[in-house]
Amino acid sequence: MFKLIQITDPHLVRPGKLLWGLNPTERLEKCLRDIKEFHADANFCVISGDLTDDGDLLAFQHLRSLLEVFEIDTNLMIGNHDKREVFFEAFPNHQKDDSGFVQYQIDTAIGKFLFLDTKKDKPVSYGTLCDKRLKWLDQKLTEAEGFVYIFMHHPPFDIGVDYMDRIKLDVAENFEEIVKKHQNVRHIFFGHVHRPVFLSWNGITCSACPGINHQVPIKRESVGTNYSIEPAMYSIIEIDNNCVRVNLDAFIDRLPTSMSLYR
Repeated sequence: MFKLIQITDPHLVRPGKLLWGLNPTERLEKCLRDIKEFHADANFCVISGDLTDDGDLLAFQHLRSLLEVFEIDTNLMIGNHDKREVFFEAFPNHQKDDSGFVQYQIDTAIGKFLFLDTKKDKPVSYGTLCDKRLKWLDQKLTEAEGFVYIFMHHPPFDIGVDYMDRIKLDVAENFEEIVKKHQNVRHIFFGHVHRPVFLSWNGITCSACPGINHQVPIKRESVGTNYSIEPAMYSIIEIDNNCVRVNLDAFIDRLPTSMSLYR
């Protein structure tokens, strides 16, 4: 069984600062402690974009300091709130493709993992994959001999939440054409939407987990604001030849009941 952990959308700001009334630094720190305590056997972790809320160098540097003492290998991705050049200032040795995008692959015994950079160069919320990035994806899918698992920040499909569906991947049809051509993508993991989402797209299972800081309500009218405070979760992903299993753990809101522990 191959095990990995997905964390998404921590939206870090400078340590000590609040974002939407919450402390993203404290929440990520608690998340990493929880993973270390209960899932230290994971093969690796992924933080799938929007590492920071506004691309602040101090926020990136604090993330680096947290990961330096975190014992599980962690792969980073960027989202629309990040700044690629500032990311590389804080993580100068992080993997990238030949064009300088935060795109890379990891080969494992169960297949190839591809990590895509869907950030659009100008500061907008929706995502994109330019011709260079799409060519890279096409090449990697061509080279793959077994299953491929894709991590991307922006989903290429609607999730049923109007606010997020307006800011998905803007070249979804180009991405879809490449994926359909190869027929070897087993699962797509995405972030960006700040919600637990599970769906099937062109016969491919797909999943997202909630953000570490704030969430996005299914209906804005239910809270009256674009963002909401709902349980933060990370994904525990377990894969073998027959199954891709995704469990969500609400690490902040996970509390015991009054019943006896061993009843």
